[in-house]
Amino acid sequence: MSTSTEQIASRNTVVWMGILLIAALGLIHLLEAPEELEEATYLGLLFLANFGGAVVAAIGIYLNRGWGWLLGATLAGASFVGYGLSCTVLVGGYARPDCATVSRRQIS
Repeated sequence: MSTSTEQIASRNTVVWMGILLIAALGLIHLLEAPEELEEATYLGLLFLANFGGAVVAAIGIYLNRGWGWLLGATLAGASFVGYGLSCTVLVGGYARPDCATVSRRQIS
């Protein structure tokens, strides 16, 4: 294989990995949205918005647009921060049962 062929193959692998990862993020949020809609409507709507954004980001990545990568990274970062906040702060007035609780006694 020539160098340019290897670069193209490598780039295609990165693009498809990006699409698969952002699609997984969107699918997870789509599958969890009904449960979140029951518990806190605004969280369910955020989950659905995350799914929609993931679809748009995957299309942007496929079309080789920089905004697709930027949107995907923003969605992934926002999901990570949102999950962390939901486990440390009472979001919507209820405690999340799926978060691991760690006390100071368990740490030391």
